[in-house]
Amino acid sequence: MPSKRKPCKTFGQVEPEAQEIDAALGRLGSARALFEKSRTEVALEVGAVLATAQTKLSNYGEGVFIRWIQERLGLKKTTAYKWLRLHEHFGDWPQCVRTVDVSGLYLLAQDNGPAFRRAREDALALAAKGKRVTRQTVIRILQAHRDEAVRDGWDDEDLPEVPGDPTTLQKLKRIWRRASVDERRQFKRWATRLVRTRKARPSRRNAAAVTSTNHG
Repeated sequence: MPSKRKPCKTFGQVEPEAQEIDAALGRLGSARALFEKSRTEVALEVGAVLATAQTKLSNYGEGVFIRWIQERLGLKKTTAYKWLRLHEHFGDWPQCVRTVDVSGLYLLAQDNGPAFRRAREDALALAAKGKRVTRQTVIRILQAHRDEAVRDGWDDEDLPEVPGDPTTLQKLKRIWRRASVDERRQFKRWATRLVRTRKARPSRRNAAAVTSTNHG
C-alpha cells in the first residue's frame, strides 16, 4: 500500500512561502527588540506567525516546518512550540491577557488537561477584571485545582505538575508510606535481586581493561 506521507521538498521549492513568513516576522522586529517591555503581546504575535508558518509549510511534507524554524530562525523546537501553545490557548484573547505575565501564560499553556483548562478560565477571569496575574498567581491557581483533583480522587499520573511539586525522591517516599507490608517486602526482594545481578555483571570499565590486556 503506497504511503500517504507527503514528500519532503527542499527549501528552494518552499522559498516563496518562507519569504512571506520571514517578512511577517520581520515586521515584528521592532516589537521583538522591546520584548521585555511587552513580552505577552509579542509572544502571542510570534505564536500567530509561527502557526501560519506551520500551516503553510505542512503542505510541503513532514519535517519542513521544524527545519525552517531551526535553520532559518535559529530557534529550538521546544521554544517554537512554546509560542505555538500560547497562540493555541490565548490567541483569541490578546487584549484580555495583556495583564498576565508571559511566564504565567507559559505555565497555563503547557497542558490541556481539565485542571489546566479550569486554571486558564480562572486566570482569564482575573485578567478580564483588569487585575495583574503574575507567575506566582498562576502557580497558586494551578495548585488550588491540583488540591481539588486530589480530593476528587484523581490518580497521581493525572494530576497537573506545577513548579514546587515534590521531587522524585519525595514522591517515592510518599508511595513507600502508602504501601502495604506485602508490597514493601516485594519491593525489597526485587531491589535485592537487582543489586545482586548488577554486582555479578562485570562493569564496562573492567571489561575494557580485560580487552586491552588481551590485545596487549
